[in-house]
Amino acid sequence: MKNHFKSKRQLFLFFFIILELHFLKTYSQTWVKTSNYEVFASATLHHDTLPIGPLEMCQTPNGNIISIVRIDQNQTNELIKIDSIGNLSWNLPISQSGGIYSERAFGLHPTMDNGCVYTFWHLNAGYDVSNVYKMNASGGVSWMKTSSYPIIVYAIVPTSYNTYLLQYNQQDSLVEVSSTGAFIRNRFPFVGTIATMNDSDFVVFSTTNITRQDFNGNIKWTFNIVGFLPISVDTNIIYCKYGTTIMKLNTKDGTQIWSKSISHDGISLTKDSGLIACGGIQADVISKYDTSGNPVWSRTIPFPEWGYKDIIEAKANSYITGGAYPCSYLISQNSVGHSFFLMSVDSSGHGAIDSTDHYFNGNANDNTKINFADDGAFMGAALGNSGSPRSNILQDSGLSFSVFGTDWPGQFPVGINYKYSDFDGNGIINISDISS
Repeated sequence: MKNHFKSKRQLFLFFFIILELHFLKTYSQTWVKTSNYEVFASATLHHDTLPIGPLEMCQTPNGNIISIVRIDQNQTNELIKIDSIGNLSWNLPISQSGGIYSERAFGLHPTMDNGCVYTFWHLNAGYDVSNVYKMNASGGVSWMKTSSYPIIVYAIVPTSYNTYLLQYNQQDSLVEVSSTGAFIRNRFPFVGTIATMNDSDFVVFSTTNITRQDFNGNIKWTFNIVGFLPISVDTNIIYCKYGTTIMKLNTKDGTQIWSKSISHDGISLTKDSGLIACGGIQADVISKYDTSGNPVWSRTIPFPEWGYKDIIEAKANSYITGGAYPCSYLISQNSVGHSFFLMSVDSSGHGAIDSTDHYFNGNANDNTKINFADDGAFMGAALGNSGSPRSNILQDSGLSFSVFGTDWPGQFPVGINYKYSDFDGNGIINISDISS
């Protein structure tokens, strides 16, 4: 019975595709965190262009990171809360529909009580529903407001004095509510996209200009520019974006400081008043820019299936981003799905993900083909070598072994690392790897 089992596993070795993650170096201040389950999927979804991973991220006053994460190719989103070293506090489903339905969670902002607010849309056969949620620090719903077509909430934005501004597409276009969600006042009409700062005023981005104004519409300054939307606004600096152009303005008087071309979609303000950026045209690239918009460093890390979508500075010189990786779903059906991961990188963009790649478990020479004639020879040559065993960071459903591994420094003369021959991931290449 034991030999029969081993022969079946040997077939798996040659015919089933398994994803593994592995690390070349260990960085004490970086981490990688994946989802704790495999998403349902089939091999055809590998070609889908809908990105998986963190879509939006924000940081709470106590330093935790909250992210809206898409976990599969449908509209399945979850609200994830972690601390700066990757410990998970929340994992809350916020949209679960697919097929004829369309759901979207967006407009994420931190709140003073270390919770967050966000906007949620649901489209069902032409009938729109929008909700705004205020979540407390424990992940519970403090309050929720619902509106239906034609009155749809486009955003909810916290103010510095613990109230919230709700933007509607028509009728009572701007509404202010208290910390408990109670109505305070409204303004009609209101056109534009709002960004708040540590002041009683706010900045409004419209199709033709950027203005600083108060709730009553009294304008302090106007900067005439077309189509820009906010990246970050505080009492001193405004960062905004249109296409691949990033512009920096003085919040006090609306004067332009500089304008640069930066080909990224996910852009966040850093603690040194510079920018950290990822995704977009350069999907696999993470870049750091100084306060003058000049590049400091750029790192190409091609592991994520669709590149990186968003990034944020968790603490000084430590950044959090993430994406999707293909993973085995049901070994008995040879199905391939995708799951998301979050990771940290250090002040130069280095981290545990540096040497992470995809390989077929059993493809000992890493030539994308599993063939006994060549893979067997490489496994034989590797017998007796050892290195760091794969850790148990993640145990996927349906799989009996971990999916993380550590790269070994010893290599074959042609450049193939011994890690590919360690089938069972125990850190030792021996006869069990051949008979597994």
